[in-house]
Amino acid sequence: SQAGVAAPAADPNALVMNFTADCWLEVTDATGKKLFSGMQRKDGNLNLTGQAPYKLKIGAPAAVQIQYQGKPVDLSRFIRTNQVARLTLNAEPTPAQ
Repeated sequence: SQAGVAAPAADPNALVMNFTADCWLEVTDATGKKLFSGMQRKDGNLNLTGQAPYKLKIGAPAAVQIQYQGKPVDLSRFIRTNQVARLTLNAEPTPAQ
């Protein structure tokens, strides 16, 4: 069966972010390279690829939806406490096809 044919070209380590409000963020990859640092506007989106694990700093976690390796990243613990989100996203080993 041809499961998951929708986006064959997508990098499995891609970080996809959609913003519902203005938000400051910083994303650094495993090599220490800054993939993004600055403001994102409402309705903006970011598609970042680098070397996992990624370090993220998000000024307004309630304003962003993140998908990593095709799965949503849960930011609710940061939203609840209303603080800057600091998290590391590790690569999940992708199962061999």
